[in-house]
Amino acid sequence: MVGLFCLVCGRQDEQGGGDDKARSTFKRVGHVLCFWDCSSHWTRFSELCSFFVLDAYAELFFFTCAVVNAAFMAADHYHDGR
Repeated sequence: MVGLFCLVCGRQDEQGGGDDKARSTFKRVGHVLCFWDCSSHWTRFSELCSFFVLDAYAELFFFTCAVVNAAFMAADHYHDGR
């Protein structure tokens, strides 16, 4: 979403259309969203999250948990009803 905003912000500056107040507001918001220097704690947290989410073994673990959960729910509800 932010990348799209940065792309639109850059195109808005190139086209030169629109009024100056809207363009300056759009540029200021784009500057905050696109050129933000994050703290080292946030950067480290982001790296850990991306490693955990993008890791193949983590994906296998999530998939296995979902399959086991579905199997236990099916076994639990096997004798219910009809």
